[in-house]
Amino acid sequence: MTIALIIGVGVYIRIWHRLCHIGKGYAKAMQQSGATTLMKVISDVYGPRAEHLGSVLSSIGIIISIIS
Repeated sequence: MTIALIIGVGVYIRIWHRLCHIGKGYAKAMQQSGATTLMKVISDVYGPRAEHLGSVLSSIGIIISIIS
């Protein structure tokens, strides 16, 4: 194994470790809010207008994914 490979694997492991910590914090906040969807959290924080905009943008993204 070369040094570059060892360093690359170490960086990869650290990135995943940090992402897991971020995910745990996000999941904890979702559980504490009592919301079942991300759109519900957005609605609680920013209001129903933001929830509607988020739903529209999500739908547009799904349509673009289907087309491509």
